[in-house]
Amino acid sequence: DAVMEVDRGSSSSAWDKTTFQGWARMGIEIAEPVRLRKVSQPHLGKRIPAEVIAEVTIDLKHCGEHIKKEWDELGEFDNLFLVSIDASRMSGEPAPIMETHERPGRWNGQARRVPDEEDVTFPRRFGVTAVRGCMVLEVRDQKGTVLTDPARAWQSPEDGEHKTDKGPKGTKRILRVSLDAAQYALDATGKGSPAGTGVYETLNLVVRRHGRENNFKAVLETIRSMLEGTGSVHRSIPQWLQPTLLGVGDPASASYESRNMREFARKTAGVTSLDAALDYGDTFLDEVHLRGSFPGCNVIVDGAEDEKKECDAVDRRRYQIRVTGDSTSGRTVEATSYPHPEGLPGNPVRFTPRQVEAIRSGLSPGLTLIVGPPGTGNGTR
Repeated sequence: DAVMEVDRGSSSSAWDKTTFQGWARMGIEIAEPVRLRKVSQPHLGKRIPAEVIAEVTIDLKHCGEHIKKEWDELGEFDNLFLVSIDASRMSGEPAPIMETHERPGRWNGQARRVPDEEDVTFPRRFGVTAVRGCMVLEVRDQKGTVLTDPARAWQSPEDGEHKTDKGPKGTKRILRVSLDAAQYALDATGKGSPAGTGVYETLNLVVRRHGRENNFKAVLETIRSMLEGTGSVHRSIPQWLQPTLLGVGDPASASYESRNMREFARKTAGVTSLDAALDYGDTFLDEVHLRGSFPGCNVIVDGAEDEKKECDAVDRRRYQIRVTGDSTSGRTVEATSYPHPEGLPGNPVRFTPRQVEAIRSGLSPGLTLIVGPPGTGNGTR
């Protein structure tokens, strides 16, 4: 979207400089050519630079206060895209017509075109010649002040009052970024861009992403680091969780009631057996609450199946509970009570059976994921 918005009315001048006539909230023109500041030697055994540092300058003078504030909120580790757009290479043609099985290219009598995000001709249509990713290391204003420095005090106490910083100086922002070292190695060896490392001088647009969408690099790096080296996934993550974490297995296989987890608990020392008694602490307000939390089960409390009346805070008890059997043959819940510590108020929430089941899952080996909107009790425990 950012490329389409800034590309509107773009033209190529006599000295081969693309001029942007459009405007985009998530994209801004690069004010000065990208400068490569540091290319570190590869680590031992590697074939790509250990680090590639560059500086990108943008000018916010044409941005409104709201948009300028958003760009000033760029922080360390944020990911950006640097795009090279050449207006002289823009074809200007529309997206190709979508082919359908029923009536090719038609929907209610109108031509249906391929969405831009799926159109392989998009770069040619809008003159996109290169895209490079980078990660923000620091942001400086026009006076050289590091805006991303955590130690920078915007409000500092002085003589009992708060002294407010006037904010960034000037409209230019200098972004010190870390480029993709693997891509740089391809460019330097002629396997990437035909222009070699000169492609970085042609980059003329910065595109940012929303914060919630901007964690893909950290996620990919985490997965990659777990798949290689001494800290591999086999060392840091139990075998039963690997398929679920990598998205190739059934999430139910990591549930505490699955046969996979029962086998893992049986063969692994120190892992609580699924048939062992679990200490629920002060989860239950009284015996009536306990019995109502396991519907359809035969509940035995301190060897008795008879239900007792509700108790007050003085007679409150805690429980260790062991669940045996399954849904087919019927489940038996054996609860053993012990005194609640004096002077402690205890849990005031009457948990529902579903919440008690979540507590049991959390106390048992396996993966427990509790989700829910505010007010549903998912963060009560």
